[in-house]
Order: sequence, then structure tokens, then C-alpha cells
Amino acid sequence: MTAGEQEAGQQVVSVDPRQRMGNYQTMAVNARMKVHAVLAAAGLEPNEADELVCAMEAGAVAGAHCWVEELPGCAPDAHGTAYGEGWEGAVDRALTFWFPPPTARTGSVGAPTSPGRC
Repeated sequence: MTAGEQEAGQQVVSVDPRQRMGNYQTMAVNARMKVHAVLAAAGLEPNEADELVCAMEAGAVAGAHCWVEELPGCAPDAHGTAYGEGWEGAVDRALTFWFPPPTARTGSVGAPTSPGRC
């Protein structure tokens, strides 16, 4: 991303899947930092700002979860049966990967196994 593109606020991502994931992670960190800066300028303490940002992120994840759950049966009909079956399989795998059953997300003492701030 060039300095001019950053100044213009344009979001440029790579065509390489690994690099693209890095681009999205960088954008997420930059957005988090920007929100924290705005909240600090408004007088919020860092822990209050972090709590608010975590709540916003949780809302975004919940919204994405609802959106993904609506995808089964939404494959475009024009592409045929095989495409639709692949679509259904992909949605099922995405749901299982991103939203595993509660027993798969917790360790032996009930704490989440994946690291995270929120």
C-alpha cells in the first residue's frame, strides 16, 4: 500500500491469500487503534475504551455468525446442482471452523482454548 493510498483511506489487499489475511489483520489493528485514540480523546480510560471496543467486536462477530447461518440454500441456481452441493459443504465447514460447538471451544477447566483479548 502506498502512502497516497493510505492517506486517501483506500483499502488495498493482495491477491495472495496469505498476504491478504495479513492485510486484513493490519486493517483490523489500525481500526482498533483509531477507535482507541478517538475514545481516549473523548476522555475514556484505556480499560473502558478496550471494553467498548471488545463489545463492538463481539457484535460484529455475532452479526457475521447470523449472516453465515443464512447462507445454506442460497447458492445461485444458475450454476447447477454440483455448485449448490459445494456451496452447502463450504457453508457447513465455515460454520464448524469459525463457530465450533461449545465443547470444542473450552479446555478441561472450561476456559476458552483460543487466545484473545475480548
